[in-house]
Amino acid sequence: MRKRAKLAHVMECTFDNTFRPVAKRYGVIRTRLVERRTTLLFVRFRYHIITKTGETPLLAEDCQLLGFAGSPAKAERTDPDMTEKLIRAKPEESVSTDQAVRFLNKLIDNSDHLWHPPEKSAKENGGKLSKAPARVRKASQGKGIRYRAEPHLPPDVPGVYITIQQI
Repeated sequence: MRKRAKLAHVMECTFDNTFRPVAKRYGVIRTRLVERRTTLLFVRFRYHIITKTGETPLLAEDCQLLGFAGSPAKAERTDPDMTEKLIRAKPEESVSTDQAVRFLNKLIDNSDHLWHPPEKSAKENGGKLSKAPARVRKASQGKGIRYRAEPHLPPDVPGVYITIQQI
């Protein structure tokens, strides 16, 4: 439930006219680049880098853009090339604020389905991040220090962008 509340709060701020952010955190556009609804999640992953010696953990962050096509319950991951094209897509038709709010509310109502792919990515990335210090130590002849990266879950989703089929 906490995850849904975070998404709802960010969306409400987007449609709040009392301040003008530099970039919208949520958006809905129509484009001919998609045949069905495709959602892009701007995800911020956080990791605690912990040494086996018990030192204070370090914080590492990584941001990625994850895309999926279809409804959240039946989401299919989009390939990175398509995700890149969609984040650069220009709107080809108007989407009213009411329509955008409906699409975003549907997403929030089904957001529990959204968390599995980012959390899976966070764990996979944590494994890669744990290996990175080992490569540095090996290159510098350093020995004896072991690291592990623990993902801080759930990852943050500071932005959601929905692309829908042009009418």
